Amino acid sequence: MGGVTAGSGTGRVSVSWQPAAANNAAVDVYGVWAYSAAGYSGRGAAVCGTCTTVTIDGLVDGTVDVLVVAAHNAAGWGGAGFSPWVTSGGMPSAPGWVSAGPGPGQVQFSWAASNRGLAAVDAYLALVYDGPNYTGRNAVTCGTCTGTTITGLPGGTATRSTSWPTTPTAGARPRRSRP
Repeated sequence: MGGVTAGSGTGRVSVSWQPAAANNAAVDVYGVWAYSAAGYSGRGAAVCGTCTTVTIDGLVDGTVDVLVVAAHNAAGWGGAGFSPWVTSGGMPSAPGWVSAGPGPGQVQFSWAASNRGLAAVDAYLALVYDGPNYTGRNAVTCGTCTGTTITGLPGGTATRSTSWPTTPTAGARPRRSRP
């Protein structure tokens, strides 16, 4: 068994693999099982002998798993293939919106909270741009914050702010304000 890959989603992992060689008998079923460092998760699936993908549901978000795939035919179970380690859950979404209001030597901006992914948002990273150029000014705020003020900007800076939500294990796509 080879070519096993896995991609995560909230409470689930999608698994795909290369078909196994028939070895004188057609594959009649594939077994797929999720294992964490603690052992078998109790989650798995049996799929058709021509299938090459399955989604394993019911996983605990934030748990790191390896997916094991094995083919079965009239001769019995073949050797297993293993995915790389994958974490179920997902990254937080980009903030729903970002609004920037420049003032003398500063920019004050706010955003709509992100939808959490596999863990609560632990911080937002806010960056300030002058046109396409990063100004070197930024702020890191709390995971429940929905705004901040960044000071120390030169007068006349045309600001555009970017906000990224982060979790202990992942960062999300940014959302940018308009100048």
